[in-house]
Amino acid sequence: MLRSCSLALLALHGASALQVAKPAISTRRADGLRSTAILAVSATDEGQASLPSSTANLVKSIVGSGVLSLPVGLAAFSSSRAALVPALALLSVAGTVSGYCFSMVARVCAATDSSSWGEAWSKSARCQSSRAPVGEKSSWVPPALIGLLTLSVSIQYTMVIGDSFSSIFSARRPSSLLAWGLPALLASRTGAIAALTAFGTLPLSLLPSLSALSFTSALGVAGLLYTAAFMVLRMSSYGPGSALHAAAGGFALSAALTAVVMAAGFLTFGGACDGFILNNYAPTDRLAQLARVAIGSQIVFTYPFIHVGLRDSAQALLASVFGKAPARVPTTFGIFALTTAIAISLTNLGLIAAVTGALVSTSIGYVLPSLMLGQTLARRVRAGGASRSDKLELLAARGITALGVALAGIGVWSCFV
Repeated sequence: MLRSCSLALLALHGASALQVAKPAISTRRADGLRSTAILAVSATDEGQASLPSSTANLVKSIVGSGVLSLPVGLAAFSSSRAALVPALALLSVAGTVSGYCFSMVARVCAATDSSSWGEAWSKSARCQSSRAPVGEKSSWVPPALIGLLTLSVSIQYTMVIGDSFSSIFSARRPSSLLAWGLPALLASRTGAIAALTAFGTLPLSLLPSLSALSFTSALGVAGLLYTAAFMVLRMSSYGPGSALHAAAGGFALSAALTAVVMAAGFLTFGGACDGFILNNYAPTDRLAQLARVAIGSQIVFTYPFIHVGLRDSAQALLASVFGKAPARVPTTFGIFALTTAIAISLTNLGLIAAVTGALVSTSIGYVLPSLMLGQTLARRVRAGGASRSDKLELLAARGITALGVALAGIGVWSCFV
């Protein structure tokens, strides 16, 4: 149960770290950390995204590749169907708390007139003691964690691309467009990763502007909805084995999608669930092949948005160390070489998702937002202008901080036992 909880937390709040924006979800003031808002607005260069668009972007960002590893997290705890009840209860709690933490970030950014994690982190602690955990001296913490998160997501996306397209490339059925029967070199997992990287994700990530890919959020949500519907349909075919409004709608739909995928995968395969649940379905299953195409394709088109965040973080880090940031193109090639090599060598998507969720996503999703809001409310309390609700929310923020730290420790421990 601990491991399944870690995976559920990742799927629900892992991308919230990439969603810092003011209540209107605007990107007018992009800076070196524009990765914190880029997914929320889906490559809109200026202006504000509409509420439906923002909700779709948020759903697509939250319900990413991690959701397809949830069934194996539940299966690691128990193969009994009764285990689904507490898992869904934990999922509901995680979704509620994650949505609240997301709103914390928007509120702090609005209150401090900030457009990035680092800026909000620094401003939320003004006039505080120099010993406060939040402040200018530790302003490197949010971008560093975001960089680690985008690195992990890039690796996971590459792994999903390999798992999805290797099955499509290797399947042989002349009458089906979803069974290509390519040579073994290309049909292997390594060959699929190399081919899709060279001719898909790398060229797209080298584009000077990603505005042409703004359609991918709606495409991604459609692919996830199809995959969830397909998994429910196949349950009997396989043997057992404003920003606040956008946040509320986005997290509610994300929680529902996550619950459906986790339940359908677990109820279909039980303890035999794979780390990437679509690997459990037969290569000859046409609906499964279509799901692989849907998931694999939307990840190929979504990958550049994640890469921009990782590239910006890497350039900022290198600039702070060497005094000058490398150019965009060589940085992109270096990152792709690293992530592709790691993705080829690793095969357990569930473990990668769990470790990232425990260490990075929990910190970004729970600890950092609650610390920032807590410091903002604490300053208000000391100034004597805090209401009773402010004081109660301060206690809630402190409690969420403690919860996040505890979950990080439990999550790491559960990944290796």
